[in-house]
Amino acid sequence: MTRIIMQTIFILIWAITSSATVVRDKLDKQTKQQQALMNIIKIVVPRSTVIAIDKLKMLIRSDTNFVDPYYTLAMLYSNNRYYEEAKACFEKAFAKDIQGNRKGYYLMNYARSLAGSGDFNGALQAIDSFLALPHGNNSDIINTANQNRKSYLFAVEYAKKYPNTVFQTKPRNLGTHINTAVSEYYPSIPMIDSQTFYFTRRTGIDQEDVFTSKFKDSIFSLAVQLASPINLYPKKGAINISQDGKHLLFAANIPGQGYGGFDIYECLLTDSGWSTPQNLGPYVNTASWESSPSISPDNNTLYFSSQRPGGFGGEDIYVSQLKDGVWGPAKNMGGKINTGGNEWAPFLHPDNNTLYFTSDGLPGYGSADIFVTKRDSTGNWTTPINLGYPINTIDHEGSFFATSQGDQAYFTTDRIPSQGLLDLFQVQLFQTMITSPEQAIYIKGRVIDSISRKGLPAANIDVFNNHKLTDALSIESDSAGYFFLTLPINESYILNIASKNYLFKTDSINLTENQNRALTNKKYIYEFAMLPLVLNAKVIIHNVLFETNAYKIIDSLSINELNNLYRLLTNNPSLKVEIDGFTDNVGTPEFNLELSKKRAESVVQYLIKEGIAPDRLFFRGFGEGNPIGDNNTEDGRNLNRRTEIKIIAL
Repeated sequence: MTRIIMQTIFILIWAITSSATVVRDKLDKQTKQQQALMNIIKIVVPRSTVIAIDKLKMLIRSDTNFVDPYYTLAMLYSNNRYYEEAKACFEKAFAKDIQGNRKGYYLMNYARSLAGSGDFNGALQAIDSFLALPHGNNSDIINTANQNRKSYLFAVEYAKKYPNTVFQTKPRNLGTHINTAVSEYYPSIPMIDSQTFYFTRRTGIDQEDVFTSKFKDSIFSLAVQLASPINLYPKKGAINISQDGKHLLFAANIPGQGYGGFDIYECLLTDSGWSTPQNLGPYVNTASWESSPSISPDNNTLYFSSQRPGGFGGEDIYVSQLKDGVWGPAKNMGGKINTGGNEWAPFLHPDNNTLYFTSDGLPGYGSADIFVTKRDSTGNWTTPINLGYPINTIDHEGSFFATSQGDQAYFTTDRIPSQGLLDLFQVQLFQTMITSPEQAIYIKGRVIDSISRKGLPAANIDVFNNHKLTDALSIESDSAGYFFLTLPINESYILNIASKNYLFKTDSINLTENQNRALTNKKYIYEFAMLPLVLNAKVIIHNVLFETNAYKIIDSLSINELNNLYRLLTNNPSLKVEIDGFTDNVGTPEFNLELSKKRAESVVQYLIKEGIAPDRLFFRGFGEGNPIGDNNTEDGRNLNRRTEIKIIAL
């Protein structure tokens, strides 16, 4: 018998026997009804809530003035999370309870029903009325009521503080093609295949399996088990699939392979299917419990939850960085994110700046709520914000996922309507919400040899936001030279591309909204041709900027560009280069010639300062000679103001 049923029976019997006013040995109509009611409570309720509800309705129809069945029915509705029905039933009971001697017993449950149906102001008033009544030394009831009041007050104040975070539609259950009588959780959709829905389903006491479903226009196909070695292992749980669809991370307890209980593993998508799971190693996994992984869009950062010693509470969220193919030491995300309670189920959105997670330690509506934190301009995470009602309710919510466009979200909850225990729900998001992520798209690129046109494997691609040059995404091309990355729209980006034995390349991608309103409906494929390191090979760098009519290097963009040259020279110790400076035709030829020479020399001095040997560096100035653009236009003059790098020794 569940704890909720036991509590329900105790409260009902206590309330009815405490308020009985009839003579117990007098078998009049009221005592027979009381006996019938007690039989329902003691015998039928433990066996079947559905049958108990039907019998209570029959008892009410036999005597509509008999108050106790209304209260009993309201309690059953409330404890089974049918809050609207419970609210209506409580209010009918209060109206019929003329003397009001029973009402006080039920005010706390009535308040919960109001909160469950979204009326937090009413719930706050009801719980205050309950707390105003005498409760003697019953500290458990008082503590529970005060805890409930805290949640209702939070909900009321949240609505005042964030009036624009309003959902125009309620979350909807994903239905029987996804949800079953058992629990479903941890939704995940790879950005590259935005019509495949992955999730975990509990299929037995110790068995959890990964399922997939195809969907279009919010219509889901019947979910089927994923054809992967992951489902060979019964004791597993939380999953997350990378945005490029190639990395499937999950928590599992695989006998003889882990460091403790549950560890985090990874399967890779190959030409022959999903690979055998690999443990992520001792910096991520410990003798304690690790679970709920979420990998960043560039596949280089892992967020997960752990019960390892040294945290703030039971479960904390940690982060680990991938370097040279090895996951590094995990770091606790700190007291701004983690609490004395539990934090789990992190999900990093494809915008790479918005992190969702579940917590039962931060202020909220109920047992566990979903929160969001965003990376600010300094790279730090902001104070978490509750996602608000009706995503969060007085019931349990968790394992959240938002689509790349930021307009839809999926999450786990045990609310009604339900197919069983935990179900997956969908809700619509809006960009006006402070809790919504940035809209993001994916870019597919290929790095190739400019002569053979063959793909270059293991090329390094660093991606910088034009306004945040200190914060870069770093990815690597695959064996055929392809790479995949996700980027928020409304921004422009700089790509630094480097490959062994090739000149570096700098390019840009403009995803501003005015130019790309239909970005999310398109696939963007870019090709980057790299020049081999041969004698007299040249590369133009336009982004080394100087003060007007002067040769002092300015702007972080310039430093970023020069660091590409520094890395080229560092990675190729025998390489010698000539730096050539050019100007437009504004000013006298003599002035421009001298200016171009000094600007080229400034580049050489920067590299020497960074540690490059002077005998590997040469410079020349060409002034306004050798133009590559029309000096009669601003765009042409901009092209002519440039710095060229030429290989003069290998």
